[in-house]
Amino acid sequence: RAGPAGALLSVATLAAGGPLAAWASSGMETVFFTLCVTSAVYYASLFTSSAARRHGILTACALLAATLTRPEGFGIAAILLTTVVCFSSSRSQQRQAFVVAAVYSVVFAVYFAWRYVTFGYPLPNTFYAKTGGGWSQYWRGFEYVAYFSLHYLAPWTPWVVLFAWHASDRFRFPGVSEAAASVGKDQRLAGLVLAGAVITGYLAYVTLVGGDYMAMYRFIVPVLPLIFAVLGLAADHAMNAVAMNAARRLVIAAFVLTTLGGMLLQSTPYEQSVFSLTPHMHGTYRGIATERWHVNRFHVIARFFSHHAPDRSSILTWDIGVVGYATRFTIHDALGIVDPVIAHERPGGAMGQGLAG
Repeated sequence: RAGPAGALLSVATLAAGGPLAAWASSGMETVFFTLCVTSAVYYASLFTSSAARRHGILTACALLAATLTRPEGFGIAAILLTTVVCFSSSRSQQRQAFVVAAVYSVVFAVYFAWRYVTFGYPLPNTFYAKTGGGWSQYWRGFEYVAYFSLHYLAPWTPWVVLFAWHASDRFRFPGVSEAAASVGKDQRLAGLVLAGAVITGYLAYVTLVGGDYMAMYRFIVPVLPLIFAVLGLAADHAMNAVAMNAARRLVIAAFVLTTLGGMLLQSTPYEQSVFSLTPHMHGTYRGIATERWHVNRFHVIARFFSHHAPDRSSILTWDIGVVGYATRFTIHDALGIVDPVIAHERPGGAMGQGLAG
């Protein structure tokens, strides 16, 4: 429920920023998970403000789809459903919120039980293979989120300052019951609260697991639409709070160009003339170039083996994707992504000091 200007700015920045475009064409589950998370928050905001049963059912379905797509979906569900229950404005609405949570929990419990019996571990191999805990891992995750903020949140600074300037003279801290009643009646406010809770919880999770080595901040893509929707709403409020004249329109135009230019810069070769390479990950534009090089290299390797070795061969490799797809070999995964024995081995040396994962 942002105005046209704020809505357009949110969508334009999402398109101008590289992460969503990069991972939409990757063939991975990242963008489908993003769709599920964004849909869950959207339907939960409708449910919180209207208590319509269909919105509750759609919220549960979106959360179940997210959980089946990535294990983080369970954390998203826990945050979102808890927030919905806490901000229900009446007893009947709270009962319906508990019903939504119960539907999700029952279906998830059945799925989790099947998965645990089948695989023997509560989490996928990737989680065990890529994380080990420790302060080095947490610091690396903090760096990951901090560099994302520098590259993709700093261009929003003029809008945040303008919003804070105009909102501060009318702002006061409401009581708990008053806040819950306000959220329960206003879809836009409900959306802000729910999106804010999911964004905060998810970024904390990314920090704890140590971030990711892949380009264009793959781990933050699932909450990127929510981040830009919230920032676009702040920009929309800031623009509506002032009377426009020719000079102010020029200032707003400069803000728009600054924000979009700052986003787009990361998708061009010129980013390396402004920023040093992000530590512990491949980077933005340079990261995409690096990963394309590796994918092409694995294609050459797979093509060579598919022509010069029999199909019954086996291979130990770091690449289970291209090589496994292009050949009919038995793949032994050196990193443990599909090998539980390797995934649960603790490597020598300090965890969290090299590339994430």
